[in-house]
Amino acid sequence: MGTYFIAYTSTFSTVMKMLNNMFIGSPEGNYDMLLDFSTPKTGTLFFVPTPDMLDDFSSD
Repeated sequence: MGTYFIAYTSTFSTVMKMLNNMFIGSPEGNYDMLLDFSTPKTGTLFFVPTPDMLDDFSSD
């Protein structure tokens, strides 16, 4: 049982802003109330390079 969250973004700053809003709040104290009833246990961040980046890696 639990909540599964997936986010797609082109910059990590978007993820950081979302996490800050969830755990700290914007304004401070206006956090995600789900955290009053649940405890985050784990998390993972995956990086998927663009095709252009893969081409750059293989050109060396």
